[in-house]
Amino acid sequence: MKKNNHKYPCQYWQVCFLVGVAICSLCACEFHTGDNGDLDGFWHLESIEDLQTGEVQYVGEERLFWSYEASLMYLQGASTGMFYLRFQHADNTLKVYEPRERVVHNGEEGSPLVTDPSVLLPYGITALEESFQVEKLKGSTMILCSEVYRLKFEKF
Repeated sequence: MKKNNHKYPCQYWQVCFLVGVAICSLCACEFHTGDNGDLDGFWHLESIEDLQTGEVQYVGEERLFWSYEASLMYLQGASTGMFYLRFQHADNTLKVYEPRERVVHNGEEGSPLVTDPSVLLPYGITALEESFQVEKLKGSTMILCSEVYRLKFEKF
C-alpha cells in the first residue's frame, strides 16, 4: 500500500483554493481613474486675456502646461514651480483648489500646501481656490474663463 507523504492533505487543497479565490477577486477589482472626458490629458497654455483691460498675453513659447487625471491636476513649466491641485469638473464649471507645490530636496519629494497664490499667476490662477467657466472644451481646444482671466489651451 502506498503511503501518503502529505502530512495535512486537506489543508493543502484549502490553501490552493483560497489563493485561487484571492487571485480571482483581485482580477475583478476596478481602479477608478476618473472620467473627465475631453478634459483628461496634457494642455498647453497658449494665451491669457485680462478681462478688465482686454490685453492678451501670448504665453505659448513659455511651455506652461496643465494636465488632468482622475481628480488631480498638475501645473508645470513656470519659474515659480510645479504644483498639484485638486479639481472638480461639472456642468461647464472647473473648480481648482488645495494647491500643493512639488518640491524635491536631496532626492526627497514633498508637497507642502501653497499659502501665497502669486506663485500660481503664471498659470493664470489668481487664488488658492478658483472657479472657471468652461467656455469651450472640444477636440484640441479648451477655453476657461475666471472672474479675472480667459485662458486658451491647446491639447498637447
